[in-house]
Amino acid sequence: MLFWRCLAVGATLLAALSPPSASAAEWPASYPSHVAAQLAEDPVYVSDHYAGALDLAQTRAHLHDAVSRLDHPVYVVVLPTVVGGDVLDEGFLAAVHDRLGEDGVYLLAEYRGSDISAVAYGVDVPASEAALEVLLSLEHDTPLTVVVDRFVDNLASGEAAQRLAESRDRWDAGQWSPFGGPSPIERLREALSPDTSYGVRNQAFALGTTLGATATLVVLTVWHRLRRRPARPRGGRRR
Repeated sequence: MLFWRCLAVGATLLAALSPPSASAAEWPASYPSHVAAQLAEDPVYVSDHYAGALDLAQTRAHLHDAVSRLDHPVYVVVLPTVVGGDVLDEGFLAAVHDRLGEDGVYLLAEYRGSDISAVAYGVDVPASEAALEVLLSLEHDTPLTVVVDRFVDNLASGEAAQRLAESRDRWDAGQWSPFGGPSPIERLREALSPDTSYGVRNQAFALGTTLGATATLVVLTVWHRLRRRPARPRGGRRR
């Protein structure tokens, strides 16, 4: 699971636009307790930090409607997940659950993006699998409402594990790109296709670049070895 998460998170970090971040000074000293207190009043907590990026009232209403499709409690936490160099994940959800003391599915997300975390407590549902399927299937900048809808649909379908397996197969086959459109592998195949004029040119360029780099490496290696060779002693021949 860590391998898949690292791939998608790496793609997210390369995105041109990043979600708003929060400095450590903006957070309460015991943030899990703060979030648990918010969830005790409303099972959907969307941080006011996103007031400029989301219509908070509309977003909360949508999330309430989405999770109401499930037959068990769902606690949704939407906030920046990078705080002072720390990344909030399943461990943060565990701390929130300990303080809230209620069973159900705990979901952690940002205002956009498919990198979500989910843990189930006291209910037998594949929450982690449903979250990972979202991560592997949606683009890095997918809106929050679409992400949560997909997560809920995975759980409601009863086929979260099967959907996750299919998403992994698409990833392994190079049929998915976190930036949308063709995957990097498909783009490379197209760029080097011998069936197109630009593909032939790209092949020639790649070959020339490779040969040039190889020749440069050989010259540098020979030069380095010559410099390391001991100098011939002066003063004529030895007798």
